[in-house]
Amino acid sequence: MPIQEGALTDDQRAEIDASRARTSETRRVTVPALEEILYRPLPVLDRGFVRIIDYMGDDAAIVQAARVSYGTGTKKRRDDAGLIRYLMRHRHTSPFEMCDIKIHAKLPIFVARQWIRHRTACLSGDTKLYFDLPSAVRNGRRARLGTPLSKVFRMWHEGSQHRLPKHKPVHADRVAADRFYSVPELARLVERREESIRTMISAGFLQAERRRTSDPRE
Repeated sequence: MPIQEGALTDDQRAEIDASRARTSETRRVTVPALEEILYRPLPVLDRGFVRIIDYMGDDAAIVQAARVSYGTGTKKRRDDAGLIRYLMRHRHTSPFEMCDIKIHAKLPIFVARQWIRHRTACLSGDTKLYFDLPSAVRNGRRARLGTPLSKVFRMWHEGSQHRLPKHKPVHADRVAADRFYSVPELARLVERREESIRTMISAGFLQAERRRTSDPRE
């Protein structure tokens, strides 16, 4: 079935004909059925088309991956065909990934978003990727973190910005550097508990000067 008139320009048709006219010697496996339609646009519905640009692998690559390792020619062709049908029937899809096909497709954008699997690519920014948290091992249950794909993309290119832990404000601008404060006064200024101020003095984060005073709280 020829592709519809108007779907390709004359220059595009000439480019396709030139590509199909070229041949190259190769030591890799080729598939005659794919070679026959290579570069040729196959129409889809009223305005779309699909073209095979390149490919890799054949039925033998699938069988070899399924059997992990075997000598060439040790299995009959009907056995290979039966194994491939078995893999497809039971949805053992990993061996089929030994074969790749690169295609050029013309299709609406909403079809492309449904067509492309997340495993290959994803065009939706609100799709979430889920990561197992290390705390799941300690707590004996599965804990997952969902991150939108748009955020993963931004972190990958711009770097992650870790959120600072929540701390109480210290209000350092309220404290004058040229005067002394009692513990209660400093606690009120920076809105901290007096016990926290004394702990910071004991840890060396604050400098204390002992003065004679009648107030035991200072």
